Parts: sequence; structure tokens; C-alpha cells
Amino acid sequence: MAPRPNPLAVRRAAALAISGGLAVAGLIGASFTDVARHTGVPAVVIVGALVCLFALAEWTKVHIEVRRHALSVSLGDFPVIIGVFTVSPWLVLAANIAGTGVVQLARRLEGHKMAFNLGVGAMEVGIAGLICTLLTRDAGVAFWAAAIVAVFVVGLVGTAAVLTVISFLDARPTRMEMAGMAASVAASGLTCATLASWAVLGLTGGWSGMLLLTVASAAMFLAFRSYALLVRDRRDQGAVLDAARRMGEMEDEDGVYARLCESAARLAGAEISQVWLADSGEQLPWETARLVAHGTREPGEHQWLTQHAFRDALVVPVEFDGVRQGTLVVANRLARAGTFNTNDLNLVHTLVTHAVALLRNHTLSHRLLFEATHDPLTGLPNRAAFSTAVERVLLRRDTDDTLSAVLLVDLDRFKEINDILGHAAGDRVLSAVADRLARAVPDDAVLSRFGGDEFAVLLPSARDAREVEALATRLTAALEPPVRVADSVIDVAASVGIAGVFAPDIDPPTLIRHVDIAVSAAKARDASFAWYAARDDQAGHERLGLASQLRRAVEDDVIDVHFQPQVSVLDGRVVGFEALARWNPVGRGTVPPQEFIPLADQTGLITPLTKRVLTRALSECLRWPADVGVSVNVTARQLREPDLADRVARAMNEVGFPPERLTLELTEDSVMGAGQDDLTPLHRLRERGVRLAIDDFGTGYSSFAYLRSLPVHEVKIDKSFMPGVSGDPGALALVQSIVEVTHVLGLTSVAEGVEDDGTMFALRDVGCDIAQSYRIARPMPAREVAAWLREWGLAHAPGTAGSPAPTGR
Repeated sequence: MAPRPNPLAVRRAAALAISGGLAVAGLIGASFTDVARHTGVPAVVIVGALVCLFALAEWTKVHIEVRRHALSVSLGDFPVIIGVFTVSPWLVLAANIAGTGVVQLARRLEGHKMAFNLGVGAMEVGIAGLICTLLTRDAGVAFWAAAIVAVFVVGLVGTAAVLTVISFLDARPTRMEMAGMAASVAASGLTCATLASWAVLGLTGGWSGMLLLTVASAAMFLAFRSYALLVRDRRDQGAVLDAARRMGEMEDEDGVYARLCESAARLAGAEISQVWLADSGEQLPWETARLVAHGTREPGEHQWLTQHAFRDALVVPVEFDGVRQGTLVVANRLARAGTFNTNDLNLVHTLVTHAVALLRNHTLSHRLLFEATHDPLTGLPNRAAFSTAVERVLLRRDTDDTLSAVLLVDLDRFKEINDILGHAAGDRVLSAVADRLARAVPDDAVLSRFGGDEFAVLLPSARDAREVEALATRLTAALEPPVRVADSVIDVAASVGIAGVFAPDIDPPTLIRHVDIAVSAAKARDASFAWYAARDDQAGHERLGLASQLRRAVEDDVIDVHFQPQVSVLDGRVVGFEALARWNPVGRGTVPPQEFIPLADQTGLITPLTKRVLTRALSECLRWPADVGVSVNVTARQLREPDLADRVARAMNEVGFPPERLTLELTEDSVMGAGQDDLTPLHRLRERGVRLAIDDFGTGYSSFAYLRSLPVHEVKIDKSFMPGVSGDPGALALVQSIVEVTHVLGLTSVAEGVEDDGTMFALRDVGCDIAQSYRIARPMPAREVAAWLREWGLAHAPGTAGSPAPTGR
């Protein structure tokens, strides 16, 4: 492939060639020019005036941008017409070269541009003189009309020459640009021809005419200069507004920066326009907007231009909210004479101001969009963003034969973590979980936090169900290592529900509902994960119905309370009863506590339910012997309620209940790991005389060391420790160690699940204080307690041999 020609070299060659042709045409025309009139003013004075007029005309040019170049419109025709009609054309040529040359040299115009301008000047003098000679002599036209024709022809030829040079390697001007050029050339030409004709007539009057010419010329050039500035300002304002509109069409920051560079290059007539971002490594020696002109004598500016091979440059910071985002560098001026000026700097600075406003809006828009679609705690996509991602996957399911699936990760017992350790600790756990899950999911998956303790994963493309199940296993395995929060070590577990995209008409809400049902099924089966099944959907509907029935039951106060006795292991004496809620909804039969108690906790019914149980328990306990107490269970959620102690105190005061007969049982996980601030309700209860017990001890993540800091009175050993106690030395040793520690701490030990005589004797041998089990008695309605107490008392009266006997209940 042949090398591509250098655009600048081609343009220079074209300019020199055309300027040579124009100069030749001008010299030929000058040779035939002969219309000079006698004015009474010495030629040297007129020539001097012409030099000044040519210089003024060059200085007051109006530049019309054409692509990345400029067409200059000036009052240069004014001294041309005056000179043609007053002195020799050769003197006019000399005055033109002298006047325009001085200004162009002062502006450090490039050589090929100076040559082109001088060629155009020679053409103007020669062609104007030739036309005026032909029209005034041969056609008998008045010199004013001849001047107008000459100016129009000269303007047409000059404009054509400029456009010819510009068209080399550049697009041709539009019709709108052509119309603007024609209007400007015509207006300036008509003005020049008319004023020049008046000036020639004035010069025939001698020195008085010369004085009048001087005053009129000065006024005209000043007016034209003002007009030129007005035209430039209006043009620049329009260009900036148009550029701002074009930047506003961009949808992102990269687009705004690209349009900024493009617009800055066009407005300033520059070869190079770049944004140097703050993190690009480019270091600028200036903090504010700066004009670095060609030929600068400032050492730092000169060194910077040389380092980057720039001729001149405009440097404008791009910053907002007090932070520099980058710097716009516009370099190597192409259009107009000379180097960049202050107007160019102001123009580009205004453009940057518009860009900054757009960038700030984009940043704000992106931030608002991010906040609307992401979880503020973990930074993960939220439920809305996840639903959008699911919609995209569903749209392509007809063209993709891979399996898509949604997995819902629901943390087990997270509410207890929140209730025990507080929401700040819970947030840290959620952040740790999010990090672990993010490392476990594949790159093409979408991980989202649904809110609360739920995370969702969209797997857009899996080979088969085994791959989906493998991901579910990885997710649960990622959560196995404990999470350390401050001084607490927390075990985190999760259940995963899976719903595949199988049905052709499934939509995101239905799919998400399916996966929610699946995770409930996994929890119900105590499985690490479960797929959605239609039967679970029916169970979910039943659960919703059950929750509605439970709410009505609590409101109507139809929840029953049963009581299970607790007896002394040493002598069989009844020391208390545990109050247990029982529910038998109409049409359903008995609902197990392990089913409706968690449901009450999840639906916010646990507080009114506990109040009902507590009130009933206190009232019934007052009917029993004075040395028999009652215990009531309290959940982790209630432990976090700041008015728990006050509510319990009010309930006791209403019936005149002695606080030492009441024991509140709390699950091990609800208090273990809690800080002292979280234990304040317990301390307040203890101060009021209420006894406290740790229920299901040994099933959580507690330690004996932490147990000593709790304001409790009893430790209830979980029933899972009881099997084998009567025949397995290891099992017995484990229970014995718990009993001994509780005694060392001054606490009472209570064993649950004692179902045979051997276990009862073993507990007596290791010093366990109290036993509670179905072997002693099943939970019974309040109306049966008195009879059971009499029966038990007769069977275990002082002096009765043997251990406690089963009651048959």
C-alpha cells in the first residue's frame, strides 16, 4: 500500500501553487491598469496612507470558520480601490505588501500562509485595476459602479482560492457555510466599494480631501473592528451553545469527554484536543487555566511545549466538587493567523464549564441510579436490579438451551444474632457473608442482596441441575467458617432454595416466589438446599393461612397454656412448672409449638402471645403451694425490647405475684455472645427479684467462661445430652462437668429429657438439682395441675422409697 500523503504538506503545496498563480494574474492585471486620477496630494503621502490602510484592514479581519480553517473577510478592498484610482498599481502592490506583511510578520504567520495572502493581495490589485480600466474606458461605466464590480469579482476569486486550498484533504463546506461566506463578502465588498469611491472623490479636493479621508477611514475601520468583535462573539456564543447541546446528547462520561475534545478543537481551530484524566499520570505544572502561546519566553511553558511537541496550547482544568477530574489540553492552532489568544482561552473555558455541569449531572445520575439499584450495606445489586437481570435471562430462554436458575440464600437464625449482638454486629456479619458469597459464585452469575438476611444468585447458564446443586453446596460451604465480630465468634449457616427456569410462561415475580418457597422447604427439612416443588407451594399457602389464623387466635385470646412439672432429683419434691403455649385451631387439630412459635416470632405476634402466656401462668401459679414456682419462655427478639422488665413487673403487680416465684427461660443462643449493654434487660429483671434460666444449654456456641458473666440463676441441660447417661461413662462425664461448673458458679442445674430410672439415678449421683421430662409428666392443662400435685405428693411423701414414678400422662 502506498504511503498516505501528509495533509499539511499537501495543503502547503496547494497554497504555494495557487498563490503563485494569483500573483501572476495580479501582475498581468497591474500591467494593463491605467485609471489613476490627479488628486493634488503627493503620491508618497497617498502610498503612506495606503500602507496604513492595508495594515488596518489586515488587523481588523473578520474570520469565518470553514471546517478546521478560516476565511478572512476584511476591508482590504477599500485601500485597493483608492490606490487603483489615485496612484500607480505598482505602488499599490508595494503598499499592500508593506502593510499586510508587517501585520502578518508580527503575528508570526507561517511562510506558506504569508505567501498565499500576498498572492491574493497581488491578484486583488491587478484584477481590480484591470476591471476598473476596462469598465471606465471601454464601457463608459462610472468609476463607482466599476469599483463595485471589481470588488465583487476580486472577492469571488479570492474566496474560491481559499476554499480550494481548504478542500485539499478536508470536506467541502456546507451550503449554510457557503451562504454565510457569500453574505459577508458581499457586505464588506459593497461597503468598501462605496466608501472607496467617496474617498477618491474627496482626494480630488487636495489636502482637505486627504484630511476627510483620514477621519472617515479611521471611523470606518473602528466601526468594522467593532462589528468584527460582535460577529465573533455571536458566532462563539452560538458555537458554544451548539457544542453544549451536542455534549448533552451523550449518555455517559466518556461520551461527554469525547464531544468536549471534538468541540474544543473545532471552536479553537486546533489540531489536537485531549483530556488528560487525573489518574493518567500526566503531570501539569499549572493549577489554573493557562494560555501557552507560540514563541513564549517563559522557561516552564517553553519546556512543556517542547516536551509534548506542541506549537502552542490552551490548558483548562476539568474539576467539580473541589476535585480535579482531568485537564483539557487544546494544542497546535490550525485556523486564523498567529497563535491562540485570550478569547480562545475564554471560549474553551466556557465550553469546559458546560461540560463540567453535564459531568456533574452524569455523576449525580449514576449515583442515584446506583443507590436505587444497589444495597447500601454490601454494595450488591438489590431486589429491583436482580429482577431486571432475571427479565433479561427470561427474554433469551427461547434461543438458549442451557439451564437458568435462581438460588436464594437465607441465613439461619440471623434474627437472633441481630437481637443478641445488635444491628451493628449484624451488619458486619452481612458484609462478611456478602464477601464470601461473591467469591463463591461464578463470573457470569448475578449476586444480589434481597434485604434482611436473604441473598439471591442468578445463574444464567448451567449445563445441568448438578451444576446448580454444586453451586448451592459451594454457597453453604463458604459460610461454614465462623465470623468474628469484635469479641464474639459467630457461626453462620444458611439454607438455599433453588428454582429453575422451566415453564415457558414464567415471569420474575413468580420465579422469585418459587425460590422463596424452596428455601422454606429446605429449612423445614433441615436440608442445606431444596428445589422448588409444587407441593411446597401448597404448603406455603397453608402457612400463610396458618399465620392469619394465629393472629386471630392471639387477638381473641384463645391460645391455651399447659404446664409441665419440674421436680427435685434428690427427693422428688415439685419445685415448679414450665408454662407452655398450646394451640388447637378449629378444623386443623393441634399445631405443634415448634411450628407456630417460630411463625409467631416471624410475624410479630410473639410479644402479645408471650404476654398472654405470662398473665395466665402468674394467675395459675398463685393457686399452687407457695414453694412452687412457674417459668415462662422469652425469645431473643423480646430480650432486645427495652421495656421487657417493666412489662414483666406490671404483669406481676396486677395480680400481686412474688417475683422470686417467676423464672424466665431464655435460649442459649439468645444471650451467649451478647455485650453488657444487650444484657441490661436481664440485669433489671434480676434486680426486681425475677429468676433467669438458660434453656437448651449445650446446643449453641457458648462457653463456660462467658456463662459466669450472665445474670442467670439456672442452667437447663438440653435433652440431647441425656441418652446414654446411665450406661455410657463418657456421656455421664459430660453431664457431670456441666453440673459441676454450674454449681461452682452458684447456679442451679436442670436436666431435660430424663426418660428412665437409670438416668434419674445417674443424675442424682452427679448432683444434678432438678429434672423435667415426659417421664415425670407431660404438659397438662391448668385444671389438672392441682390433682396431679396431690397424686405426686402421695407417691413421693417423706419416707417413700424409690425414685419418681411415671404418671402415665
